[in-house]
Amino acid sequence: MLHVNVSTRKYEIKEYGNVLGPLDLGIELHLNYYKSYDYDVFNPNNVVVLGKGPFVGGGLFGAHRLVFVFRSPMTKGLYASTLGGAAYAFMGVGVDALVIEGKSEHPLIIFLRGSNDGEISVKFEVVDKIHDIYHNYDGFKGVRALVRYILSNYWNFIKDAKARIAAVGPASFNSVFGAIYSPVIDYVTRKILVEDWAARGGPGSVLAQAHNVAAIVFGGDNYKLIPKVLRRFDSVNGIVTAILGEPYVKKVIETTSKYSYDLDIMSGGTFGSNYKIYKEKVPYFNWRTLELSSDLRRKIYDTIINYLWKPFNEKVISSRIWHTCVEPCIVKCKKVDEKGRKIDYEPYNGLGPQLGIFNFDDVSDVVDLADTYGYDAIELGNVLAFLFEALSKNLLRPDELGLDGKPHYDPETYNPKHSSRNASIAIKIIENMTLGKSDTLKVIAREGLRTALKKLSKLLEERTKKVGLKFEDIAVYVPYGDYGYITPNYYISPGVLAPLAVLGRYWTLYSLAFMDPEEYATAALDRALKEYLLDNAGLCRFYRRWVEKHLQDLYKIVYGVEVDLMKHAKEYYKKVIEYQAKSNALPRFWESTKVIRLLESMACEYGSKEWCEKFKKSPKDAALEWWSRFVRYLSSNLGVKFT
Repeated sequence: MLHVNVSTRKYEIKEYGNVLGPLDLGIELHLNYYKSYDYDVFNPNNVVVLGKGPFVGGGLFGAHRLVFVFRSPMTKGLYASTLGGAAYAFMGVGVDALVIEGKSEHPLIIFLRGSNDGEISVKFEVVDKIHDIYHNYDGFKGVRALVRYILSNYWNFIKDAKARIAAVGPASFNSVFGAIYSPVIDYVTRKILVEDWAARGGPGSVLAQAHNVAAIVFGGDNYKLIPKVLRRFDSVNGIVTAILGEPYVKKVIETTSKYSYDLDIMSGGTFGSNYKIYKEKVPYFNWRTLELSSDLRRKIYDTIINYLWKPFNEKVISSRIWHTCVEPCIVKCKKVDEKGRKIDYEPYNGLGPQLGIFNFDDVSDVVDLADTYGYDAIELGNVLAFLFEALSKNLLRPDELGLDGKPHYDPETYNPKHSSRNASIAIKIIENMTLGKSDTLKVIAREGLRTALKKLSKLLEERTKKVGLKFEDIAVYVPYGDYGYITPNYYISPGVLAPLAVLGRYWTLYSLAFMDPEEYATAALDRALKEYLLDNAGLCRFYRRWVEKHLQDLYKIVYGVEVDLMKHAKEYYKKVIEYQAKSNALPRFWESTKVIRLLESMACEYGSKEWCEKFKKSPKDAALEWWSRFVRYLSSNLGVKFT
């Protein structure tokens, strides 16, 4: 493992045993070595650990996700975020992981390169005028401008090392929900083929504010750590075909059609598939979906199909501008526009239907600005949805956000013509938040949504009494400890709100069902452990339908390691809980009446008669019972105190 101290500009290689992947390593370092729970979340001891899985090499499809482990400035607990395909370049550095510690005096770019003689080069470049670059470089703004600056000034390094860039934008310096941006580059034309992100939990914010690192550029051809069997597709093909008992490529195609192209729906990718899978039951208008009548839901779904989904098919699917994450892979899951901008369900739903924006071009404009500044688009969508509802319910005035009017946010009277107005307001809020033009937006960005909600409820107490709502009651989020929180992925499922150690990603059950808490906790924990194993192996979850059953076989055949993987994942999940306890980041009972109403709607919608009746009788008591029984079951199952 390569440790780089950006304060002293010194680096060293260290060895760690008894870990199966980068998640294991990150947990051990944070929990037992750096003890980052004892410090402020932006203290340099909040190291960023980024590493590759054990199956990189190019032969195994989907095995090249780069994993970031850090203490989240949002949840205040340990978190992990992953970046598609980036380990394909990182493996050439010749190390399993990079650990960034210390804090640079000035914004810094780290350059890593491995050579085929086994040498590893580490260089540093200061970017003194980074905010000028963010403002405009070669006609670009934000994180895209920083990447253009790096491409212009360090092209020979990037081309020769076949390097990948991981960079942060102004959102990472100004907020707790900054993302890490990493484009796939054509090394002949310099063209950006596809953009990708590690976003959830605020990894970019930790890089920027804890370490003053603006970008990491990595590549090379030092493959000494890669087993030769993983460097050849024919070898991997033989191994996996033998494990599966059927042709490897055939199995991959069959199990990934949703992400590539589904003949049944004539579309593909998460955007093309999810709107057809979940139909009327996707979140819109700040999670109000299940409150609406069936007729109105069908009307809104028709709007989504006609104004959002069909234009996506016409402009993106029909163009066949599809890419992989740049690693050798047959699943072209990246559906992009002509500028390489990726179009996925969650960013588009969060910054589209959630805000009453249904026109495809309007949503694209909002997503584009969020990406330009380097925000976590999922988090930003939930924040803006809260702000839109606060404006519509007169909890906030437009001038308090630097606006001159309100969005049209009533689903009963909504017309697709309102889309452009809502998009303009969303864009203005994003600009004002980034530039610090509103005190309210500055608090949300710099301290996070949960802290901002409490401050607003206290500051504007008379207004909340007049309206009859606290600010917390119109936001959808899960509280952690005294100050932490996360907002959910866009699935109307109890699992995205359940009291688990890590949320905001897919470490939960997110199917549309409502069950007794013990049954749900069993299924959610099982899903969390399996997702942990995928991330720890650096594997793309799009392959989960075949790889989860045979991951243990891969460890045994490639490395001779015989391990009970579910037991291993359970032990490390318990270590995550131990860390969350030390950092005051264990789950807390829901603070928002909107969340409780949402759970009630799910219980009734998904056919749980008993829980529907309990919620109707006493919503808060029913929610507390479900939450408490869920937590008790997890505590018993894991053998740890979970609250």
